[in-house]
Amino acid sequence: IIQTTATKGNRTELAGLAAWAAEQGAVAFNCYFLVATGRGAGLSDLAPLEYEAVLGDLARWERQYRGRMLVRAKCAPHFMRHVHDTDPDSPVLNYETRCPCGVQYCRITPDGRLTPCPYLPEAAGDLRRESFAQIWGEAPLLRRLREGALGGKCGACEYRKLCGGCRARAYATQGDVLAADPSCVYEPSPGAAVFEPRQAVTYGAEFTPALVWDAAARARMARIPSFVRAVVMQRVEEYARKHGQHEITPALLSEVRSALPVDFSKRRPFFVTDDR
Repeated sequence: IIQTTATKGNRTELAGLAAWAAEQGAVAFNCYFLVATGRGAGLSDLAPLEYEAVLGDLARWERQYRGRMLVRAKCAPHFMRHVHDTDPDSPVLNYETRCPCGVQYCRITPDGRLTPCPYLPEAAGDLRRESFAQIWGEAPLLRRLREGALGGKCGACEYRKLCGGCRARAYATQGDVLAADPSCVYEPSPGAAVFEPRQAVTYGAEFTPALVWDAAARARMARIPSFVRAVVMQRVEEYARKHGQHEITPALLSEVRSALPVDFSKRRPFFVTDDR
């Protein structure tokens, strides 16, 4: 996985970096966007129009590298508007697309405070005084993020169910977790129908095998997260064909794994040894 943060200094290099990542066989290229909180509060961020340009590029690259490498924008939910405009049938839209802040994940600080996300300092509760279940299910801040109406143009936008804006960025700039995301320049279309997220389809693109997979190999693939499974299966079949194999077995999967430059079972780079 190749990850970078888009800045004023590197935005013109992102296309080359994405191409390089694909050439190197990366499974995913993740482009993060600064949220001006914590140590990032004093850093220079992209201007809203620069956000638009980079997100538009990422949406095109998502389509260009589809099936070969995942391309995603992080901490910029309005990426989904660009994806929808570029390709309404994109598999990226098959899963939860809105900001997961306080809805799908949270942060626990070293001193036990639970915040909605790593970039949002406002605490929803204290695990030294309450259980995780109590805070997660009952904290007013978390319930507001899940049930409250978005303010400003985010609340009026036809993409609000696909995007919803970055809640931490809204808080950092306006002190309100439900305020409009200031990094977005899009102006909602009055009276436009709201785009609904897909509910019947789950993560990732489907993959139609070209080779024979035995039951045990398929079962092993079923344990891989669905959003990346198609890419992994395609890579396995490419390896099999390259080595003259016509059936995917657990033994072949083990062979593919051993050929990786990183031992993922130990999380150690191939160049690290025990030699001192």
